[in-house]
Amino acid sequence: MSKSTENDNGRYFEYLVTRTIQETHGVALTMQAKELQARDSNKLVSESTRNGMHIAAVQVANWVSSNLQLDGNAILDRYPDETAAQKTHEDISIRDDNG
Repeated sequence: MSKSTENDNGRYFEYLVTRTIQETHGVALTMQAKELQARDSNKLVSESTRNGMHIAAVQVANWVSSNLQLDGNAILDRYPDETAAQKTHEDISIRDDNG
C-alpha cells in the first residue's frame, strides 16, 4: 500500500468519525475541523475499506459518547498532521461541558 493510500485512508476515517459524532450528537465543529472535513470528504478509498470504516466510525462514536457529554455545547476540533510549530499525533479533540 502506498503512503498516499495510507494517508487517504487515515484522513477519510477521521472524516467519518467526525461526521458520525457531529450528526449523532450535535457537537459543534471548529473552523479548522470544518476545513479538514471538506478536504477529506472526497478521499479515494476502496469500497471494502470504506464499508469497514463506516462500521468502525459508529463504534468509535459510541465509545466517545459513553465517556464524554456530547451535545451542542461540546466542541470538536481536528488537527493537521503537521503545523508550522510542530508535528502532532493528535487527530481529533473534543471538549465537553467538563472541559
